[in-house]
Amino acid sequence: MPQDLQHVPVDHTVKIVSVEGEDAAAMRVRELGLTYGTVCKIVRKAPFGGPVEVAVGQTHIGIRLNNVVRILVEPYANATS
Repeated sequence: MPQDLQHVPVDHTVKIVSVEGEDAAAMRVRELGLTYGTVCKIVRKAPFGGPVEVAVGQTHIGIRLNNVVRILVEPYANATS
């Protein structure tokens, strides 16, 4: 069952199921490479709902998840982390 990226613990690898939200904000997230089917690892999370750092391959992306953008993910079964 998909869950919000914001609630995934650090060091877990997930696959993106959908990116939802306001058109411009959701488009920006997709432009950063966070699209359907992308596998990413949660590297770091700032406290109190701050930015989340995810690794997509060798690229690290910091993204602020709020009520404008919602990224739904599911656990990635083939994780070799």
